[in-house]
Amino acid sequence: MKKEHEKLLQKFKRCIDERDLRAMDNNLYTYLNNYCSFIAHYNISGFKQYYQDEKFLIFVDHFINPPFGLPLTYTSGIPEQDEVNTINQEMINYVTKHLKQIKFEFENKEYSRKIKLLKQLAEEVGYEVKPKGTLDVMDLDTIINEDGQLALI
Repeated sequence: MKKEHEKLLQKFKRCIDERDLRAMDNNLYTYLNNYCSFIAHYNISGFKQYYQDEKFLIFVDHFINPPFGLPLTYTSGIPEQDEVNTINQEMINYVTKHLKQIKFEFENKEYSRKIKLLKQLAEEVGYEVKPKGTLDVMDLDTIINEDGQLALI
């Protein structure tokens, strides 16, 4: 494989490893648009911005459920096309290898974001969020009615 293609794959792998496209350079951006069926998003900045944060999963999914033309695993006999096919397959393989961990990390980020939001809202209205099964201390804003039911004050 050509040295420039090795550099391209290293940049791609770095983006996948970091779960972020900030390491993407113009060569990788151009390759993704020309040979991986991505749309340009006007420029590299727009591309990076579109696939940031949770939308990185859309970028990853592009390699797991490729659009027409990306999974070019056949041998065409045309050296340039075969090189592109090899690079694309390496990209697909690398994403596939890391997919489970990537999804796990993003699910945990989303869960943590929701818990943080829930705690902020609870604090705003004077409540505290505790995990299920930790009822060892009664909330001071509740009372027990004569019939044994909990009631809010």
